[in-house]
Amino acid sequence: FLAMGVGSFSLGMFHLMTHAFFKALLFLGAGSVIHSLNGEQDIRKMGGLRRAMPITFITVLIASLALSGFPLTSGYFSKEAIIMNSYYGEYGNILFWAIAVFTAGMTGFYAFRMFFHTFMGKLNSPGEHPHESPLIMVGPLAILGFFALTAGFLGSWTFEFLAPVFGGHVPVHHDDALLESIAVIVGVGGIVMAALIYLTGKDRLKFAKEMLMPIYDLLYRKYYIDEIYDFLLVKPTRAIGIFMVERGEKGGIDFAVDLVGIKVREASYGISLWQSGKVRVYALNMVGGIVAILLLVIFL
Repeated sequence: FLAMGVGSFSLGMFHLMTHAFFKALLFLGAGSVIHSLNGEQDIRKMGGLRRAMPITFITVLIASLALSGFPLTSGYFSKEAIIMNSYYGEYGNILFWAIAVFTAGMTGFYAFRMFFHTFMGKLNSPGEHPHESPLIMVGPLAILGFFALTAGFLGSWTFEFLAPVFGGHVPVHHDDALLESIAVIVGVGGIVMAALIYLTGKDRLKFAKEMLMPIYDLLYRKYYIDEIYDFLLVKPTRAIGIFMVERGEKGGIDFAVDLVGIKVREASYGISLWQSGKVRVYALNMVGGIVAILLLVIFL
C-alpha cells in the first residue's frame, strides 16, 4: 500500500509476490506446529521445538528473516526498494520513509518474538512428545522456503512482465547508502532487540518492560483504541440511552399515559358519587334534571 501510495506500482506488485511466499510459509509453518502439538495454539505454552521439528524450524526461520527484510532474502529486495522509493518516489517524502523504517523495525521484533517463543529455549510442549510433520506438510514448506529466499532475484522479470501496465522504467535507488543502511540496521535491530529480550530469561524481559513501560503499556493496550472507542462512542451512546429512558420514556411517554389514567379515574370517582344506589338520591337527580331542562326552555 505504501508503494502504491508513492506511485511505485510495480514495486508494490513485486512485494506482493515475495510477500506471498514468506507469509504463506509462516501460515503453513504455524499449521505444522499446531499439528505437532495436538491443536495447541498458545505460543506461551510452547518452546524449544527446534530439535523436534528441524524442517519446520528452518523454514519458519527463513520466512521470519524474509518478513523482516533481512539482507539477501526476498523480503529484503522488495521491502528495501519500497522504503527507498517512499523517500525518492514521485509522491514520497521523509515522513513516509521514517514510517516505513520504523515499521520495518517493529516487523523484525514481532516476527522473531513469535519465532523465539516457539522454537528456542527449553522444550515446552503440551500433550504428547512433539514431532516433525509428515512429508505432505513439510514438502510445501520447503518449496515456499526456497522461493522466500530466491524470489527477490526475480525483480527484473517482474518489472518486465508488468511493463505494459505500469511502464517499463522502475526506479530502484541504491545510490543513497546512508538511507539504505539505516533501513537495514533498524530492521535487523528489531531482530536483535527481540533476541535480547526473549532469549535472556524472564528477568531481562521484566527489566525491559519496566524500562519501556510507557511504550509497553501503549502496545499492550493496543494504542488505547478500545478506550478511545468506549469514550467517544460507547459512553455517549449509553448516556443518551439512559436519558431517553429516564426523561423520554419514563418522564414523557409513561407519564402521559399514566396521567390519562389518573384523570379518568378522578372523573370516574366524581361520577360515581351520583351512583349511590339510594332511591331518594335518584329522585332528587330526576327533579334537578327536570328543573334544569325547564329553565333552559324558558330562558333560551
